[in-house]
Amino acid sequence: MLTTALSLKAAIDELFARHNLSIRRVRGQGYDGASNMSAYYVHCFTHQLQLVVVGLATKHYEIYRLYKELSNLLNVVGGSCKRIDLLRESLGLNSEVETGSGKNQELSLARAGDTRWSSHEKTIIRLLTLYPSVIDVLEYTEKSGEFSNYQNESRGLQEFMKTFNFVFYLHLMKYILGVTNTLCQALQRKDQDMLNAV
Repeated sequence: MLTTALSLKAAIDELFARHNLSIRRVRGQGYDGASNMSAYYVHCFTHQLQLVVVGLATKHYEIYRLYKELSNLLNVVGGSCKRIDLLRESLGLNSEVETGSGKNQELSLARAGDTRWSSHEKTIIRLLTLYPSVIDVLEYTEKSGEFSNYQNESRGLQEFMKTFNFVFYLHLMKYILGVTNTLCQALQRKDQDMLNAV
């Protein structure tokens, strides 16, 4: 038997047909570096989409700055138990938290990760929900002597968060990430039609 890509494909097709299996349900493929097997290789579509979004976002200065400042914001507001308690107080919540699934998850800012770009959407949605309370915490941090190393940063973050560009790009990225997240979910369906996905 020849080991060309075409002959190997025919053998795989025959094996699948003999066992009444669907190629659409294949979840993983490994080629071990064999070039004749990679004639038609499809990378994870969801990962490709996330890489495109990350790549484009980091090349646009305003979006890059938005995420840099969001990272700083998470460090300032969520960097200590005291400031997290201040956020909760601003939301009108007492410090006694009821635990359990779904009970406390939306009460803090979510830290985003580059490998799961959809986590950036969650960060943005939570910031939009908690915006007034986050401003309260930043104002307190700036004026209080307790957090002297964060006073200037808190002031800069407040000024940036009140600009048109911040609000515009925050809502723009919420929209874009909402669309790409929906597409990511569709690309992860269990019975994916590979030709349609391509």
